[in-house]
Amino acid sequence: MSNIKLTLDQLIVFHEDVVTRQTATNYEKEMEKAKTPFIVVEELDSDKYNVIGGFKYIDGLRFLGKNNIKLYCTVIDPFPNEVERLLATLQRCLVNGENIKYKEILIHELTKTYKLSENDIAAELGQDAKKIIKYMYNQIIPQTYLQDANDKGLKPLIQAIYLVKGFQPFEKRLLTELALYPTSNFQFKSKHIPIYKRYRDKYTLFSD
Repeated sequence: MSNIKLTLDQLIVFHEDVVTRQTATNYEKEMEKAKTPFIVVEELDSDKYNVIGGFKYIDGLRFLGKNNIKLYCTVIDPFPNEVERLLATLQRCLVNGENIKYKEILIHELTKTYKLSENDIAAELGQDAKKIIKYMYNQIIPQTYLQDANDKGLKPLIQAIYLVKGFQPFEKRLLTELALYPTSNFQFKSKHIPIYKRYRDKYTLFSD
């Protein structure tokens, strides 16, 4: 384990979230006052580093356009496999109070791709299983649409819509309602498929 300074361009994150300017400014101030690094990364063979902890600070600095500043990071040894990497990342997210979406995405991949149960994850992390169940990928979709998305088998599509960067909240709601509640005038049509495919290619954590 060592501490080094890295730029945002050197950091690889599995997801990016949107923050407000005030929140981003607060994160920047916290980092300026910090005596120890907030960001934990895994060393790769290249000049890139996987982020294991500190996502909210990276989201904030990217929002503020601080792409060239040097960030004080703790570098840890590479993980032996993807499950260990995901578990370590989830542990950091739980401890550091990261956005709910990060926890949900990680738990979804651990349960769906690697077939770990909530009890398996809880045991590995030393957490109560109820805490893991709390983040079982429900909050990515607003509760308003969740039941209908489940009933109609459209949850992966609605998840993809809500993970989109660059759409305003009302645009996400519109796309969601086009998919869930089609009418003769408003339907999810073939022209929407490229939008869906683009973001399904980027966010590959969800099974169809």
